[in-house]
Amino acid sequence: LESGVLASITRDRIVSALDVEEGAWPVADLRAATESFLASTTREVQAVSEIDGAELPEAPGARTREAAEAFAAALERELQQRV
Repeated sequence: LESGVLASITRDRIVSALDVEEGAWPVADLRAATESFLASTTREVQAVSEIDGAELPEAPGARTREAAEAFAAALERELQQRV
């Protein structure tokens, strides 16, 4: 969060559900990734298919699917609690 990432509800649910390491890393690490995703209120979990014109070979990959499933499960639990 110190690097400017929005403390969104979607992010909070994903971080709470999964083994996540937070921090700041060099851009070279992002460019070397095999998969990446965005987490937002409007997109929930959205796979990133390329970075700086370089295609990511695993888009969507296992971690992206895991994040999407974790968020969907958290959302389902919260909706069930409201009924």
